[in-house]
Amino acid sequence: MRTFFLGLIAALLILLIGFVAYGREKTWETFFGNADIGPIDFNNLARTGKPNDALICSEGFCPEGQNADATLPTYNLQPAQLIERLEENIRSMGQIYKRVDDRSDPNQIRFITWSNLMRFPDINIFTVVAIDGEKTALLGYAAAQLGYSDTGANLKRLKILTENLAR
Repeated sequence: MRTFFLGLIAALLILLIGFVAYGREKTWETFFGNADIGPIDFNNLARTGKPNDALICSEGFCPEGQNADATLPTYNLQPAQLIERLEENIRSMGQIYKRVDDRSDPNQIRFITWSNLMRFPDINIFTVVAIDGEKTALLGYAAAQLGYSDTGANLKRLKILTENLAR
């Protein structure tokens, strides 16, 4: 019995070393695919139905039939300025991330973030909508690729990323 447990511990240790050596991000992608879901149309957003995603939007701009987890203001910025500030906030938040959109749509930014320890991937997408040439509305969506619940991590990240955008 003792030999069995020692063998089990050794096997688990080998798996852990392999997980870290191969790369945590690469391991998740190998088993579960790319976390990038591609560009989305917020009007046809299909949420996960699990407590591992979050939607935030400027008041009056949430997709029909969707309830926002948090409401944003509209911004006195041009769409390109708002996207630029979002990218600045992403860079400064200190989380591991990679921008994954091809920058062909100037009104949307998409990136993957990974949790610090286990490198669980989350997709994050923001779309800006020009209003009357002077104001801009913002919609943001984040979802975990793995698991059922994220204990509010995606909503918290969206809120942090949208703080101080109007500065």
